[in-house]
Amino acid sequence: MESAPAQPGTAEWYLAEASKLRLTPLDDKDADPTQDPKFQERQRKIVDLATKSVALTHKNPEKKQQFEVSARYLLDARLQLAMTGDDEQVELLYENARAFVKRDPASHAAAHGAHTLVNLAYHNATQEKAPDKAATWRSEFAQLANHYLQTFPREEPRSVPLAYTAGRLCEQHGQIDDARACYTQIVQFTPDSLHGSEAERILRRLDLVGNPPPISGPTLEGET
Repeated sequence: MESAPAQPGTAEWYLAEASKLRLTPLDDKDADPTQDPKFQERQRKIVDLATKSVALTHKNPEKKQQFEVSARYLLDARLQLAMTGDDEQVELLYENARAFVKRDPASHAAAHGAHTLVNLAYHNATQEKAPDKAATWRSEFAQLANHYLQTFPREEPRSVPLAYTAGRLCEQHGQIDDARACYTQIVQFTPDSLHGSEAERILRRLDLVGNPPPISGPTLEGET
């Protein structure tokens, strides 16, 4: 027997409507989502639906699964809007992520919020054209990636590569302190992993820059 359809105004109905929007193909599959007004309008509708579902589920332990899905839909849609360069959406995304941490720092919603902020910072760090702003976003990427790695141990399969990517990106642009912070965190949390071994090797190399090891033995002129 098929279950009865969700009633309008319930969390289940809001989630079902949001799911339909997420699964509906775009008219132009090759269009840049950040420049597509129809795509952006769809994300705003998903934000609205998911926000209403979150409001109906976040205090109800029996609705935990619906809450987690609602939070993910909200964060994912907000991220798409934030990546258009809308400063208000960027701030709202940070607010959403902070709210989920405040509600339950060990929840999947809190972890997904942290991961979403890292993704936003990575996008802006690699796409921003203004040098000063790009540098700021690279530092933000490094800080958020380190926070994600430190705070959510179960997210290690995603957090470690992100922290390593942040370190490499900062190193390539001469932001050595940010890079060093990323590599140090990786070595501290996953010393035996492939990323941990590589990060340790890079840290040794960075330690040599401007501080070469003393070399003993005769010079070409025969002096010691």
